[in-house]
Amino acid sequence: MHAYIIVGNDERQIEKAILNITKKFKTQPLEFKVEKISDIRELNSFIQLKINKPQFIIIRNIDKASSEALNAFLKNLEEPQENIYFILTSKSIFNLPGTIISRCLVVYSQMNYQNHNLQQYKNFMEKSLREKLDHISAIKKRPDAVDFISNIINTSHHKLYQKNSDFSSLVKNLKIGNQTYKALNLNGNVNLHLTNFVLHLF
Repeated sequence: MHAYIIVGNDERQIEKAILNITKKFKTQPLEFKVEKISDIRELNSFIQLKINKPQFIIIRNIDKASSEALNAFLKNLEEPQENIYFILTSKSIFNLPGTIISRCLVVYSQMNYQNHNLQQYKNFMEKSLREKLDHISAIKKRPDAVDFISNIINTSHHKLYQKNSDFSSLVKNLKIGNQTYKALNLNGNVNLHLTNFVLHLF
């Protein structure tokens, strides 16, 4: 596999996941930005060099890249260069195009599998509508709102692979969660978007 996506919110767990992937190759990863087209040009200039040993390239927060940058970067995944390996990080898998995801091995950082995250998700989803609205009313800051939605999305995705899960409801909740995540990152009203999210949960 020439490309990995590490999904999670905890930076320490993400660093551990990166180390687990790269340690056996005994090479120092390089970091590149992929936010705009000019970043892709810089990356491609390096990739075109002849690399004689495995080289990992870390691209953090790939979910923040522009659509144009993602489309330009896709060619590197479709036609991987010899000895070049990509490690992408993202807070959520559902903020990325399927064309990117399908060409990567998705790795969830350990934080996403800890039981207390699943318990927090369960506690929230079992609340009444009024209790859910009360819960989100305490979330005032945008970064906290983004983290909250990211945790809901990532835990929902994890639950898709569990037996006896309500697949239909999870997919619908993932869709509204993804829409809310994007809206929050476009600087929309935090309370309005969280309220809309809760009102459309299944």
